[in-house]
Amino acid sequence: MLVEIKKLNISNDGYARKVSIDKMYVNVNHIVSISDYNQIKDFLLAEQAVVGGAENFSLLKILTAEKVEEIIAVGTSQELFSNFNETSKRVILNG
Repeated sequence: MLVEIKKLNISNDGYARKVSIDKMYVNVNHIVSISDYNQIKDFLLAEQAVVGGAENFSLLKILTAEKVEEIIAVGTSQELFSNFNETSKRVILNG
């Protein structure tokens, strides 16, 4: 089951870093762990980056074909976990 998350993107242009938020879809069966990631707030303050409406962040570890990928997502670990559980409930088709 795919679930939409908001991913924090940090790109380095050599002289400055750009911070943006993009939508991304992840398979809940491939999520290894979710943890709150408060250290990113200090980074955003140091970079003077403004991320509209995003106050809490979590670190998602997702299993890909070759490795575990880490993604910074918007929301607390509990918010993301409950969102993943709501969408992964079984639904009767054509019932």
